[in-house]
Amino acid sequence: MKKIYLITLMAFSQISFAQSIACGGGATNFVLCNNSSVWAWGWGSPGQFGDGSNQNSNVPMEITGQTDIKALDGGKWHVLRLKNDGTVWASGDGYYGQLGNNSMNGSKNLVQSGTLSGMTAVSAGYEFSLALKSDGTVWSWGLNELGQLGNGTTVNSKVPVKISSLSDVKAITGGHTHGLALKNDGTVWGWGKNTNGQLGDNTSINRTVPIQIPSLTGVIAIEAGLNFSVVLKSDGTVWTFGRNDKGQLGNPTSSKIPVQVASLSGVKAIACGAAHTLALKNDGSVVAWGYNFDGYLGDGTKNSSYVPVNVGSLTNVKEVACGDYNSMAIQLDGTIWTWGQNSYGQLGNGSSTSSNVPISLSKLCPATGNVTDAEDSFTANVFPNPGLGIFNITLSTSAADIEVYDPMGKLIVSQKMEGKTSSIDLSEFSSGIYQIRVLQNGTIQSNQKVVKL
Repeated sequence: MKKIYLITLMAFSQISFAQSIACGGGATNFVLCNNSSVWAWGWGSPGQFGDGSNQNSNVPMEITGQTDIKALDGGKWHVLRLKNDGTVWASGDGYYGQLGNNSMNGSKNLVQSGTLSGMTAVSAGYEFSLALKSDGTVWSWGLNELGQLGNGTTVNSKVPVKISSLSDVKAITGGHTHGLALKNDGTVWGWGKNTNGQLGDNTSINRTVPIQIPSLTGVIAIEAGLNFSVVLKSDGTVWTFGRNDKGQLGNPTSSKIPVQVASLSGVKAIACGAAHTLALKNDGSVVAWGYNFDGYLGDGTKNSSYVPVNVGSLTNVKEVACGDYNSMAIQLDGTIWTWGQNSYGQLGNGSSTSSNVPISLSKLCPATGNVTDAEDSFTANVFPNPGLGIFNITLSTSAADIEVYDPMGKLIVSQKMEGKTSSIDLSEFSSGIYQIRVLQNGTIQSNQKVVKL
């Protein structure tokens, strides 16, 4: 018997769209939709997706059961999730206690990190975790051999512990083995490994408790990478310090104190990977610098750069994110762009081929919202699925525009549908996962995946 895959949607007052993005150091990427649903792809072992599986995926998939997520962040092999109720949940590797559930075992399903409540932000270091509470305190757990928990010891912790010397904090970030905190007064504090000067105090001394980074004021954003740090000031300038063997500081030499990235201004957001940095400018464009072996900078080359270069021709970008060796951006309309290494499918385009230019992914968040009128219900049926080439489409109403996107996110078919039935012929295209999008009056009513055999 032939299977028919049926998806029923309603006419909504609000269309769901990709709201924010996050990358894990271990090649796992996430998109958080504005309805709090989560999509993920890339490296899925040992359980970063939190859906009970440990399989990789080279295309985005919606993670079922995770519909109340406010924010996410990924470490080497673990992922933190902040829920709308202020609790923290984690999945993935737990060997050093980085899941915070009083265990050293990993988990493919979500586990709660201690009894934390009232949390407003999370950040995953490589093998440790940080959380910020609404009262301005910071909590940490996981690996601590270099003081990355900031609690005055080098003892690992399987449960969240309060960094007692920190208060009045408004932002946190965990690097590979060091942490940074931004206070409400615009000062920055750091702790953990400091062999390359990534704590910005002009020494190479590791710190088990937070120290203030001298001379830094007026800071509005912080990022920590592999032994280097990046901060953004309120005047739109970017300052960096620490390791610089790949040009990740945006300057010719390493520095143990903050130095300004020359010829760069008008920046409103920053992100960094293992050894590369992205900066989002006020005009919606993106620049990058640092390591570029697999095209992490997105400038069409694989040449590392210690000066900022333009990332493709991206415009209207509202957020940027970095994995260790891949990059991601989201535009104002919710379109996702990825570039860099793709060994584990972290670019989400159905392949394992790296890209040195940004690749567009189909919009990942399907239409959702509140039903305004039951008589406005909209039904789109696509069958067979999987199929050999011909996919039939039936609608509950007539007149729609049909768009088909290939596994690379490229628009390959665009046609009008005058009646309630039509078909799409993908026979000439290679096997893979395609997106069939149905629009009415420019509004996406259905966005379905089909498998071309």
